[in-house]
Amino acid sequence: MHGAKNAPPLTALRALLIGKGNQSQQEKDIMKDIPWEIEKIIEVAKQLQRSGRSPASTGERIAAAFVLDRQDYLPEGYELIEAWDRLDDEWQHYVRLIKRDYMDLIE
Repeated sequence: MHGAKNAPPLTALRALLIGKGNQSQQEKDIMKDIPWEIEKIIEVAKQLQRSGRSPASTGERIAAAFVLDRQDYLPEGYELIEAWDRLDDEWQHYVRLIKRDYMDLIE
């Protein structure tokens, strides 16, 4: 789940938010500073909310399930503690950051 730290990929969320014509410069600046991993987890959480499914990786789906407080979104075969342990310290930190600072981007 570790990606290159240099140039973040253009996730669907980043493309959507950057492409909005009515978005303020301040909002664009905030999105520019969000790590791509947080954007990806938010994107997966939105997919899960819409359809209950996502083609994302196992770790991304686990992180999104924790962000949403929805154990039923965990990949099949994962129990709660096992799923949390599946995330490394960095991704557990991203889950905590989203819960604390970015839930408004999901709800």
